[in-house]
Amino acid sequence: MDQSDGARIGIFGFNGCVIFALDLNSLVTEAHSSTLITRRVSGNWIQGIHSKLTLWDEFGFGCPRFAESAYGKTDRAARNTFLSRHSPRLLPLEIPIIDPPHTVQDNFAYFVEAIRLSPQGALTLRVMVNSGNRTPLSAVEVVHNYHSLMSAISAALERSIGAFVDLWNASISDCQLIRPSRRGLITALHSYDIWDYDFTLFDRSSPREVASVKALYHSVDQTAARELTAIANMDISDVLSLREVRLQQFIDSDIGTRDDELWAIGRERMTRRHPERANTYNIAFFADVKLATEILIGYQCTMAFLENWVRDQRESLLDELVSYNDFNEAERLHLQKRYADVIRASQMLVEPVALERGVKHTFFAQIIVRLIGVLGLDVYAARSAQSMSEFASFVESISVFREAELSSKLESIQIELAATSKKIGRIGLYIAIIAAVLTGIQLYLALIPSLDLSLP
Repeated sequence: MDQSDGARIGIFGFNGCVIFALDLNSLVTEAHSSTLITRRVSGNWIQGIHSKLTLWDEFGFGCPRFAESAYGKTDRAARNTFLSRHSPRLLPLEIPIIDPPHTVQDNFAYFVEAIRLSPQGALTLRVMVNSGNRTPLSAVEVVHNYHSLMSAISAALERSIGAFVDLWNASISDCQLIRPSRRGLITALHSYDIWDYDFTLFDRSSPREVASVKALYHSVDQTAARELTAIANMDISDVLSLREVRLQQFIDSDIGTRDDELWAIGRERMTRRHPERANTYNIAFFADVKLATEILIGYQCTMAFLENWVRDQRESLLDELVSYNDFNEAERLHLQKRYADVIRASQMLVEPVALERGVKHTFFAQIIVRLIGVLGLDVYAARSAQSMSEFASFVESISVFREAELSSKLESIQIELAATSKKIGRIGLYIAIIAAVLTGIQLYLALIPSLDLSLP
């Protein structure tokens, strides 16, 4: 389609955030050491970190505090987003950045708002972005500006994470972190965007307001809908050619129920248009959506780390086995510790899915469910649970502890995991899987009284 055809969209009020996450173990010298993981599964671990970070003002931070539901502070709190009883195990520790440098890149200004640390050990940064343009931007300008922004943003991330590392090391002496290289940082980071904007239509006559976003999807002229699709994908080729290839996928991603709103939730970003964005309740609701998204991105990051961690534990153990002539007591204890480390780590698999439990705001719950799906958290959890179970079975096998009852239990776990990974159903199933693994441990303990798996 020629660029001159059809009614184009003019974007104004473009603002939002880019959420970055990395697992805390990425900042220790030996990233796959089990020492920090063992601490992270302690029930009061995050509260202990909070009590130790007392030097925050010396490193450019505000006083650390635990995140709270913005919607829960309104008079509509009964229609809750976050369930208060789950908050201590879900909501992160926030460390606001005082007077962060504000940088302008083309039409976008940005700064790192805060660093957050989840109870599961994911470190997240929220980079706030807004456009200072006085005239509407075209879809082409938005997409090009976005890619320019993402190329420039790494310096701000490196600076903020470096300041956090300095704060941590000055406060916690028995577990020092290291500043990552820029290349290492890019490798470790997961990200997700959330954009909120409004737009008008421009044709050959004059600009006109958009009364119905949904009507654009079914219009004979598909130019505007394809531009919205290109922004949702931030795809330069799409916005230049206005291809129809991914239009239906974008339309399906819009879960907004109102005719005049847009809530498109994709794999890499969420794009929103809401005529009543200035409403107090909508502001609070959107704040909770951002927080929930940040928690889930952190969860995705930790799941990916755990999957790699279990694989490295297995490879390391195989290398060590080459030097074993026989299993003496020290070697048996070493294998038992490996077994215990993996089972402890499994506790990080189940917590964030409680975001959906007990939520009475149905649209908030719908957003959570959609995010879990597009981020592949169900798949991540299934793969991580399976890796952990297979590793535990592997350790049991090479330790020649092949009692019939224990082997049968582990086999049943593997069968259940295989069925779960095919169905990819509710993550509540994973809790049952972990319970089965723990049942196996109880049998294992009965065979090996010397093994201590008590959690810190």
